[in-house]
Amino acid sequence: MIDRLAEVRARRAELVARAARERDDIGRLVGAVTQPLRAAGWLSAVWRFASARPLLFGGAVAAVVILRPSRAIAWSLRLWAGWQAFQRMRERFALVEAAKGGRGSDTPAAGKPPQTR
Repeated sequence: MIDRLAEVRARRAELVARAARERDDIGRLVGAVTQPLRAAGWLSAVWRFASARPLLFGGAVAAVVILRPSRAIAWSLRLWAGWQAFQRMRERFALVEAAKGGRGSDTPAAGKPPQTR
């Protein structure tokens, strides 16, 4: 009986080690596929966005053709910089509003009706 119990324990140890090796192998295989799957998901999202807004992308292509690629890139960079500046200013104004106590306070200023939104 003791010999049989030792055999079962040894077999269990072998199986646990084998399962650990197989988990590691699966982890390596999944890791190799993760990046291409992530890229495919991103491309799928871009395709859905573009197919839902064909005029936007048609306009972008027309702008590149009309303005020439170098000008289109320059305008794109200007628009991107403007968008980032807008986002920063919006965040700063939100912080200023939060510091003031936010909108619609309970005590209206003298002579002004309370704001309703």
